[in-house]
Amino acid sequence: MKKILALILVVVVCFGLLAGCRDEEPAASEAPPPSPSASAAPQPTYAVNTAQFDEFPRPRIHDGEANFRIAYVHNDLSFENQARAFNQMRLECAYRGWDLVDITASDEASTRSAIINAINQDVDAILFYSVDAMVAKQDLITQARNAGIGVYNADNTMVPGIISNVTLPAGLAGMHLFYYCVGLYNSIANFTVWTSYDFKTILERSTAFRAFLDEPTVYPEMRILEEVSVDFGNAFTSPGEQAFNTTRAWLTKFGDELDVIFCLSDNDALPMSEAIKQEGGGSDTKIVSIDGSAAVISYLRNPDDPILCTYAQSHEAFIHNAVEIINQIQMLGINPGDPGSLLNAAGDIIFIEGGIVDRSNLPPPGSSIHSLFDYYDPNAGDDAWYNWSAGGIEPYKVD
Repeated sequence: MKKILALILVVVVCFGLLAGCRDEEPAASEAPPPSPSASAAPQPTYAVNTAQFDEFPRPRIHDGEANFRIAYVHNDLSFENQARAFNQMRLECAYRGWDLVDITASDEASTRSAIINAINQDVDAILFYSVDAMVAKQDLITQARNAGIGVYNADNTMVPGIISNVTLPAGLAGMHLFYYCVGLYNSIANFTVWTSYDFKTILERSTAFRAFLDEPTVYPEMRILEEVSVDFGNAFTSPGEQAFNTTRAWLTKFGDELDVIFCLSDNDALPMSEAIKQEGGGSDTKIVSIDGSAAVISYLRNPDDPILCTYAQSHEAFIHNAVEIINQIQMLGINPGDPGSLLNAAGDIIFIEGGIVDRSNLPPPGSSIHSLFDYYDPNAGDDAWYNWSAGGIEPYKVD
C-alpha cells in the first residue's frame, strides 16, 4: 500500500509541475502578449529592455542594418522529425526575412568547427534542434553568449548559457499511450517495451508508460512480459534492424500472449510492423508508438496494419515557439519575465503537448501536418503561423 501511495504521489506531483511550468500569469501590460499560435505581424510595441537577464551578457538587439542571421544546428535530415523541423525553420526565416546559416551535425569535430565558424561570422543567434552531446559543446555556448550571441534550444538538453527550450513533456506522452491501452483492452493486456537506456527522453517515455504496470495490484491483469533497450552503438545492426529482430523474437517467445508492443518512436515502429506482418496474419500483436510521423500515418490508413496509434508531437510548434522567443528577445527587446514575454525567466522550458492519432481521427492525405494538433483552426487565415508560406516553402504535409 505504501508503494502504491508513493507512486500516485509521484504522478500527481509530476503533472502538477508540468501544469505549473506555463500556467503562471505574467504581470499586467498595456498590450496583450503575443500568442505562440497567432500571427507574427503586426506585433504590439514594447519598451526595449537592454538589461542583463542571466549570468551572461544580454544577447544584442538587432539594429536593423542587415538581415538578422541565425545559425540552425540539427542532425541528419533523413529522420522525419529533423526534416519537418528544418522545413519549419526555413519557412520561419523566409517569412520573417532572416538569413539562415545551416549547420548539419555529423561528427563532433566537424560540428564544433561549423559552430566556431558561425560564431566568428558573428551570427545574431544559434538554435540547437535535437542535437547530441550538448555538454561537450558547453565551451562553444559560453563563447557565443560572451560575444552577445543568443543561444537557444528546441527539443534539446539544457546546459548553462541556453536561454530556453521548447519540447514535448515526454513522460506525459507515455502516460497517454498507457491509458489509451487501458481503455482499448479493458485493463486486460500483456506488453513488451522497446526503449533506450541511453537517452533520457526515450527513457522518460517508457518509464511513464510502465509506471502503473510495475505495481501489480493497480492493474492486476496488465503486465510487462519483457523490456529491451536498443543499442545505438551497434556498428553492425541498425536500430531499425534491431527493432525488427526483437519483434520476431518476442513473437516466437510469447506468441498470442503478447498483446501490445510499446515502441520508443515511429522510426522503429515501421520495421516492427513489418515483422508482425511477416507472420502471415497469424499474430494479433499490436504496436503503439510516439512521433506522429507521416510514414506511420500512412500505415494507419491500412485497417489491417498492426500499428494502433502514434502520439504525435509538433516539431513545427517547437521551432515556431523557439523562433518567436528569439524574435522577442533580439528583435523586440523583450526580456524573460517582461510583460508579454513567452518566458518567465532565462532557462525556462516551454512544454507543448501533442495528441494521439489513430484510425478514428486520421486527416485526409495531403493535409497540413498541423491538422493533427489542437492549436490548428481549419478556418484560420493565412496570417496564422501554421498557414504561413514564403519563398516557395509550405507547411509539411501528411501522406
